[in-house]
Amino acid sequence: RHSVSKVIPKSDCHATAKEGLDDLREYHATLLEFISRGITGASADGAPLPPDRGGSESSSSALLLPWMSAFTDGRTEYHTSLYAERACVLWNIFAIEAYNASLQDSSVKEGLKQAVKHLKGAATVASHLKQFAEE
Repeated sequence: RHSVSKVIPKSDCHATAKEGLDDLREYHATLLEFISRGITGASADGAPLPPDRGGSESSSSALLLPWMSAFTDGRTEYHTSLYAERACVLWNIFAIEAYNASLQDSSVKEGLKQAVKHLKGAATVASHLKQFAEE
């Protein structure tokens, strides 16, 4: 997570972030593991969320996730939901896969194959995002 957060604010973030795609996927898997164990987030004051708000009765510890938002003046904000964190990570994976597809040389067969591979990856993530939004 820290390696990704150091890359994103830079002007060449897409070119650099493509190298962190495996880190994003690993981080996503970690988020899924936390969620499967009932750790889903916290309220604004740090208390675990109740089950009907995305929490779990077994949530005894809360996670506060610091972010430097692109929409503020560099202040640190905090996510309190692993579901929101998961959506952000999936979106970033989608964006990097689409970007990687755009880098391929479509004038040669191998370039087209690689572009299709990345676009399929982006489409798979988009499908996960759609399912996630419908839950």
